[in-house]
Amino acid sequence: MVGAVEAGEIERVIWLTALGIGELKSAGAVHFSQYEQMIRAAISGQGVALGRQPLVGDLIESGALVAPFKQTLVGSRAYFIIESRLAAGKPRVREFAQWLLAETRAADGAS
Repeated sequence: MVGAVEAGEIERVIWLTALGIGELKSAGAVHFSQYEQMIRAAISGQGVALGRQPLVGDLIESGALVAPFKQTLVGSRAYFIIESRLAAGKPRVREFAQWLLAETRAADGAS
């Protein structure tokens, strides 16, 4: 099995448990320091990788990758916009934060 980056083992267990196959054991694992390396290994047939839909959706659609299950899961990771006291209230910072939120909402609507 091709391993995911960072907390990949925890994500793998959560994912398999949600699919009802939490006891499935892999024959082995390869760990990568970069997400792109993991996806390239999966594309070249080196194993299975847990990918994020916005990053692998086109690869699945094109046939470069295959989703082994129809079910997908929403991960627990989150991103936050944090402003320093110095930046708070600056028009450019506010505009950037609003743009970033609009982009994420648009991406959520497209998936």
